Amino acid sequence: MMNSSDRFFHDLRSALNHLYDPEYLAKSPLIHLFGLQARYDRAAALQQCLIKAIETLRPRPGDLLAEHNQQAYDLLLYRYIQRLTQEEMAHQFGISERQLRRDQNRAVQLLAARLWEQYGLEQKLATANNLAHVEQSKVAGGESFEWLVQDPTECLTDPNQTFVTVIELIQPLVERYGVRLDWSAPADLPPLSVHPIAFRQIVIALLGHALQCAARGWCAVRISEKANVLTFEITAQWPNDGRALASADLKEVEDLIELFRGHLICSLGQNVLDYRIALPICNRWPVLLIDDNPDIFQLFQRYVAGTRYQVISAQEPGRALDLLETHSPRMIVLDVMMPHMDGWELLGKLRRHPLAGRLPIVVCTIMNQPELAYALGANAFLRKPVTQTAFLETLERLAASTQSGAS
Repeated sequence: MMNSSDRFFHDLRSALNHLYDPEYLAKSPLIHLFGLQARYDRAAALQQCLIKAIETLRPRPGDLLAEHNQQAYDLLLYRYIQRLTQEEMAHQFGISERQLRRDQNRAVQLLAARLWEQYGLEQKLATANNLAHVEQSKVAGGESFEWLVQDPTECLTDPNQTFVTVIELIQPLVERYGVRLDWSAPADLPPLSVHPIAFRQIVIALLGHALQCAARGWCAVRISEKANVLTFEITAQWPNDGRALASADLKEVEDLIELFRGHLICSLGQNVLDYRIALPICNRWPVLLIDDNPDIFQLFQRYVAGTRYQVISAQEPGRALDLLETHSPRMIVLDVMMPHMDGWELLGKLRRHPLAGRLPIVVCTIMNQPELAYALGANAFLRKPVTQTAFLETLERLAASTQSGAS
């Protein structure tokens, strides 16, 4: 039988292997060990905990174990955060896959030791059953939703992806009530200023009730965008057979909608029910990425998924100036190691360009030259490889500076 530390190592490694699988993470034993059981976004919170824990292994100036920690950091970064295969990593590090597995195992052990100490897991594991009981009592007694709006960077939802997930989830109800379900949404909807967990619960509750009412009838979902508001209309219609309308307690749903400055309108006819939900859109921030590597573009696209940022790629430096006019980016991320045009030269051109002169510019390169970047007009510097946390924190800092009017 595994002891507590062995079990923790096993659970940690499993969570890392499923770092981008929210359904798996939501069921991980680490949720309780890290004190995330009260959060509605427990899967996303656990993912961020693990990413930040890996980031703590990045060596700092004066680190006596810099070389040891650097190897562990690189292995965990490329394998779990950037999701390279073992074959790709072995090739990159110039070692055999067998040696890579041994080194990777040691890196996870180092991370486990850090987390074990950080969260005081010796005591927590001894009282895990009591903690679970306390959590169940909390849920049974009800709790406030206010924490959902405490961190605005986490209160964003991709409505397209959420609806796809919800439609798949409620299929058993569709079949159970014999409803013909029809739904449509414009492609590439902007993110909502609503926490993803809250939005999902709103849609599930209202659509679930509509399906129950529409037994042996039809239900339609329509989405429209206008004036920084997304409107979701759920219409249910059922045979006029004299049956009573299914009752629903929607107080919590209305509270959630109002919490995010939205509103719900419900109208009821003889055999028709209509829900209309209006929720605020988060204004998008186009980010122009000037980098000749298409893999970097795909990586940063994954990093900003579900946020207000939208990455636009210019793989050829000459095309970047055209995109300034057509896409009006709010900030620029610039590599300096590119063919045909040196990135430092391009940085100077951007600073003299009428459309880019005052935009925040992030130099993102493998070269360790932050002083030169700042001297030539960059607002921030990121050295590759870049973690999701570092990338988003930099964008948020520059966005906040721009909104406040700071230089």
